Amino acid sequence: MLVGHELRQADCIFVLGSYDIRVADYAIELYKQGYAPYLLFSGGVIQQNKMLKVYWDETEADTFASRAIEQGVPQAKILIENQAMNTGENFTCTSQLLDALGLNFESFILVQKPFMERRVLATGLKLWRDKEFVVTSPPIPCAE
Repeated sequence: MLVGHELRQADCIFVLGSYDIRVADYAIELYKQGYAPYLLFSGGVIQQNKMLKVYWDETEADTFASRAIEQGVPQAKILIENQAMNTGENFTCTSQLLDALGLNFESFILVQKPFMERRVLATGLKLWRDKEFVVTSPPIPCAE
């Protein structure tokens, strides 16, 4: 499931929505370590499913962005796309956001849960063929 990419600097850290706040925390650490000048959070879901229930009332993107601000990331370095409902929409809605903001990032660090790495990479390669990707995830044991 893990792609095994080696981390390298990129234009933007692109965090795809998740019910696991550790994904956001890991991305925030990557930002603080200087891997990219921007953090982009994408996700419009508010999980209500019993198995995936979260303890927040905002979208994944808004919740993750609030977490980043609480941890000292400047708001000017955070981009929020809070409409996407699935992995494909994470990319299509984010593309619309970046176009609207006049931003043309060429390289991304994609951050998601470990078991989602291959899906995220496959979707990115299909929808954003002209971009470069490194995929990573927080060290979350499979049982969790």
